[in-house]
Amino acid sequence: MAEDLIVPKLGMAAAVVTLTEWKVQEGARVEKGDPVLDIEAEKTSFEMSAPAAGFLHILAQQGVEMDVNTVVGLIAATEEEYAQLAGGTAGGIAAEVAEPAPAGAAPAAEPAPAPANGERAFSTPIARRLAKEHGIDIASVAGSGPSGRVQRDDVLKAVADRASGGGAGAAPAAAVASAYAPVTSKEAGNRRVRETIPYTGMRKAIGENMMRSLAINAPNTMSGDYDLTMMAKYRQNFVRNEGKLGTRITYADLLIHAVSRALRAFPLMNSSLIEGEIRIWDEINVGMAVAIGDDGTKGLVVPVIRDADRMSLVEISRATKDLGKRAREGRLSSAEMSGGTFTVTNFGSLGVSSYSTPIINPPESGIFGIGRLQDKPIVRNGGIVVAPMLPYSLTHDHRVIDGAAAEKFLGILKDIVENRTDELNAVVVL
Repeated sequence: MAEDLIVPKLGMAAAVVTLTEWKVQEGARVEKGDPVLDIEAEKTSFEMSAPAAGFLHILAQQGVEMDVNTVVGLIAATEEEYAQLAGGTAGGIAAEVAEPAPAGAAPAAEPAPAPANGERAFSTPIARRLAKEHGIDIASVAGSGPSGRVQRDDVLKAVADRASGGGAGAAPAAAVASAYAPVTSKEAGNRRVRETIPYTGMRKAIGENMMRSLAINAPNTMSGDYDLTMMAKYRQNFVRNEGKLGTRITYADLLIHAVSRALRAFPLMNSSLIEGEIRIWDEINVGMAVAIGDDGTKGLVVPVIRDADRMSLVEISRATKDLGKRAREGRLSSAEMSGGTFTVTNFGSLGVSSYSTPIINPPESGIFGIGRLQDKPIVRNGGIVVAPMLPYSLTHDHRVIDGAAAEKFLGILKDIVENRTDELNAVVVL
């Protein structure tokens, strides 16, 4: 009997993945454990393996979006069984195709007829997500896909149609719809093209996640500087004792440690707006943004330091180095990139930028950006001194956290960073 090839759930959050590449041709013989398909979620990739030995029958084309737990292929035990499957007798297989595949993609069977009472088979995952975000009844949307399947553009058209009809919320809906609409070649004009890079895979996933963040959040960014005089002295002590600690403490380690303590003291910043209610999380899981590639152009992933507020400084330092190294090598699991409650991004790590407008990683409500640390003249006790100053940028969701509340959080963090650095626990006494 044929074995199903089922899309796995990548972590706690991912509900939709993209089939990026079939690594085996239709009808090819595979052994159990052989890599057969690459898939990607928002910020992670995964290699699916054959669940059994046999002959591969492909049910969904590469380049399309699929729900998790969807059957995308079959492994026939014998050539005779494969011939039956390829001949169209594999009834009941629910291979939902989200969008038309690009030319040259691997061959695929026609999707099975949608069940009469099943909404999911009549709409793509991204269409359902957009419909939910914009309050559209997806059953009322006319589908333009195969067998009347509702696709992303169908929902965006419904959003635009609602906006054009006037009424409350029309302008925001139209703005969101236009934000999702791609720029056309006609708009771009007749410029010479030096190189064309496909907008697919991780790059597309990052872009869509950032656009979704701007569409569903009310972002507000606050910037300033922290005086790291005390923290710099504290760090020097740790650097001198690097051998005893077993890790080199960085400013990023110290700041992630401090942020986790500030989140514990101000829980509202550690929250999400979900289904009409603000949920303040009991866990403090700090995501750390990591750029991929030598020049940072290969993408961005956000591994998560779980229960960061319960960790010592040394434990956080070891975690950041381990997660950062494996992120750049592409060896993170999906679970290590899910479940974050707040994110820290070190955009000034290359020593160039001081301030930024970090984009919130949904469904979180805040992200703290670290700028370029540099010596600056400041006024202290009526005199001018030179001090190591850290520029920061905090973006918060104004639907959940007002400006005054964000300022309160920044004040707590300022007190920890500037006055109470010695309270940050490194486990060992030096």
